[in-house]
Amino acid sequence: MESERESTEEMELCPEYAINELKFWISQQNFIPELSDKVLRRFLHSCYYNVKDTKDTLTSYFSIRVKTSQVFLNRTAEHMKGITDLGYYVKMPEVTVEGYEVIVTGLFTDDTTHFNFTDFLKLYITAVETWTFTAQENSEGIILVADAANFTFSHLRKMEYNVIKAGFQYFQDALPIRLKKIIIINISTPVNVLLNMMQSVIAKRLVHLIERHSSTSTKYYEMVPQKMFPMEYGGDGRSVKDLNGETVQLLIDNKEWLEKEDEMLRNLIAKQPRQKSFFSSLF
Repeated sequence: MESERESTEEMELCPEYAINELKFWISQQNFIPELSDKVLRRFLHSCYYNVKDTKDTLTSYFSIRVKTSQVFLNRTAEHMKGITDLGYYVKMPEVTVEGYEVIVTGLFTDDTTHFNFTDFLKLYITAVETWTFTAQENSEGIILVADAANFTFSHLRKMEYNVIKAGFQYFQDALPIRLKKIIIINISTPVNVLLNMMQSVIAKRLVHLIERHSSTSTKYYEMVPQKMFPMEYGGDGRSVKDLNGETVQLLIDNKEWLEKEDEMLRNLIAKQPRQKSFFSSLF
């Protein structure tokens, strides 16, 4: 989650103070597991080292996972075979001049026969999380580019409201990234209907980050130069197929980490009866 408030210079230079405060806070919570310093630094960085915002992000991160566990369980490559045949989730090898990473996603076809939005969202979140938590360094920011060319009303009809809601809440309140922009290209009526339907869920700070572009628009190249895109988009990058293959390999290479994340969530779910009133109050 990206905070609107900047941290003090002292907190930027001395993150250990913030980590220790978070550790003490977590020790008093029974809905957040013990986390490594590396993970806490990821969350602090995403919130510009603002401890209060980091606590809110951690709370959302774990509560949404328990509330919508079908999106966050069974996420290894073996469990998600076939999903990457429907859509692509690729990170560009280069960054923008500001140092922002760019992730491009879209559907390979408008055929909805095998489309399952829960699985689609699961793979998208899994890829972004794996990139985030296994990276050697923190990212200065992330730009999400969604190609809506093949998204139809048939897709929209197969999407569950609660899962859509959880997805929006997760990206705006829980995912520990500095989200800089959401660029929707080849915008279509079904996508506009979806965004209008979720107006009450999308936070104002996220609304300001969303850009909608028609099939003829090239204005988004001001934010992400065309040369950075895959060759299918007229860029100098490798093909979507090749880059998507790297995403699949990413999940294969991090199987152990994904299994540990799965075990952590299952342990939290096992405690759910004792925490039911807490989690229910958050939604």
